[in-house]
Amino acid sequence: GTGVAMFVRLSWLESVGRYEKIFSRFPPTLISIFTERVPLHKGRWEEDGGTMTAYMWLVWIKGAEPRAPFWIPPGQRDSRDTLVAAANAYLDAFLEKKLDLVPWGEPCNRTEGGIRTGKGAPDDSCTVGVPAGVNIVARRFVADETTGAIVAFCTFGVGGLPDAHLFRIQNGKLRYVHTLTHVPPGYHVRVNGKPVPSSAPSNPTPDKQP
Repeated sequence: GTGVAMFVRLSWLESVGRYEKIFSRFPPTLISIFTERVPLHKGRWEEDGGTMTAYMWLVWIKGAEPRAPFWIPPGQRDSRDTLVAAANAYLDAFLEKKLDLVPWGEPCNRTEGGIRTGKGAPDDSCTVGVPAGVNIVARRFVADETTGAIVAFCTFGVGGLPDAHLFRIQNGKLRYVHTLTHVPPGYHVRVNGKPVPSSAPSNPTPDKQP
């Protein structure tokens, strides 16, 4: 179902005002508390950073009854190496189409080339196929172990279109994939083997020739 999730300090549960305006009228479906401290540093990434603040997830799901609080066990965050390996496996599949090497998870939601897979079902899958023969190069990664997210900045082939792939990974498995590709005005992409203007809505594979 539809809903809202908020990542907030544990102390957000306090105060008479929040109780009267929110919790007494709209109790959360789920309160999920981190047993480990989650380091957050404004404006920068600190790999070995620490914090004195406790955090949690508050989740409201439309039509769902409140559940008992859930404590997130320690050691549930994937390492940077795991995040990078999962992203690389996905990007490598575009060259040789070795989909069996990609750590697919379920449910998985993928938005690529303007097309979104998934309908909110528990068996949603991202294994809808990828084009072959596309060498995605010049990869640079920005990873956030706290949220299990990683962004791959890359290009479709040497001198190709600039691209960014955002992945959300849980327990080493891909759960969300979102792609943004910069297509300059006048550049042509290929859809079903035919070049079309870059402004046309499609699920494009970049043409190697501008």
